[in-house]
Amino acid sequence: MDGDQASIIRLPISGAGTGRVEQLSSFAIRMAEALCVPFISLYRGGIYPNLGREGREQKRTSIPSRLVIENVGRTAVEWTRALTTISQTARLGCCSMLPFQGTVAARRLVTNTRRWCELCLEDMADERRVWEPLVWRLGEVHVCPHHDCRLTDTCHTCKKAGQTALVANARVGCCRFCGQWLGRRTGSGDATISEFERFCALACEEMLALPQQLALGEQLVSSSDALCGLRDVFFAGNGSAMARRLGELPAQLNAYGVGSQPTPLHVFLRASYVTGASIHQILVSQQFDSVGLAHRDADFALRRGKREPGYDEARVDEALRQALAGSGELSVNVVACSLNLDPPTVWRKSGELARQLAVRHASFVAQRSARKKEDFIERVRSIAKRYKAAGIVATAEDIKQELDDAGCGINEWKRTTVSEVLAETFAAGFKAFRERSRS
Repeated sequence: MDGDQASIIRLPISGAGTGRVEQLSSFAIRMAEALCVPFISLYRGGIYPNLGREGREQKRTSIPSRLVIENVGRTAVEWTRALTTISQTARLGCCSMLPFQGTVAARRLVTNTRRWCELCLEDMADERRVWEPLVWRLGEVHVCPHHDCRLTDTCHTCKKAGQTALVANARVGCCRFCGQWLGRRTGSGDATISEFERFCALACEEMLALPQQLALGEQLVSSSDALCGLRDVFFAGNGSAMARRLGELPAQLNAYGVGSQPTPLHVFLRASYVTGASIHQILVSQQFDSVGLAHRDADFALRRGKREPGYDEARVDEALRQALAGSGELSVNVVACSLNLDPPTVWRKSGELARQLAVRHASFVAQRSARKKEDFIERVRSIAKRYKAAGIVATAEDIKQELDDAGCGINEWKRTTVSEVLAETFAAGFKAFRERSRS
């Protein structure tokens, strides 16, 4: 198949508008199923050509191993854009964690491998519409609150676990190794599931519904603002008391509060459980006038940072070297997010390469800024000359209206540039007038 064939696909998002919206990989696989082709064919003919990798030879015809497209990094952005292009389906960003960029930390936010509820799959099959909800991929979700059972990552037929979401022969609801159906009618209820585990699963569904249900004028608040609101309202501004209550190190919680590090999802979930504040109140409204049930007796063990499992230092170094060999557009943060890693981890383990890339990126940003300034000055001069040629003395308001640039009203440099160009134009016109008068 080719890109033209892929561009005619029309496919609705399953679970749209709810906390069980489908994950982006599930949507991509269902597109291939709708075309009656293997997923690898859709990837080669439709997705890869639209990934925005200009300047690179299309040598890769296989799907990258351990590919995760539901997090908040560059990979999620590229895949969302590509799938939007070939499906003409709006709001695909809600099938990943992209709406939560800057609100929750990327590290351990999404699992690298699949998990599912066998009973949910059976229910979907009965309704003749199967998909894999995004909530199953969240690292803090371990149970299905609708069937009161644990999510599983092991095929009951071949007994294999650790399944990558996207492979050449991927099918929704089927094992990546043996291809068998993963749904199964099993017993109901699991006595080992705790109240907090059920709470986390439901709270995460509430969170995933937020970007799809925001009212006009509402938006997700930043990570630090959300944390500080909780700290000030429920802990009287005492970060140490909040840290002890949530099982965090005070220094770590302070880093979240000042914005030097994004707040992990588990902190918001624990805070919601302890205080009774809803996820909507924490991440959107910050209005805590009325809260739900507070579990003030909950006891959380101190949670210390752990080494990222499966961290591949050679892979990270190669990604940094590729970025260094490029134009410098990619920053250390962008590279880290594309690998589903926190930037501090990359700085700590690949410090020298990260430093070199930071220098390269800083130079790129400076050059890009200089080009933008030159372009702006040229646009202002072009507009002023056009007015002058028409025999009109342009004012600053005329220039700003022609530019249609909101920055002209708030950016001091832009305001000064407009004034200086008008002064130059007036001086040049006055000089020409005097020379004509003398002659």
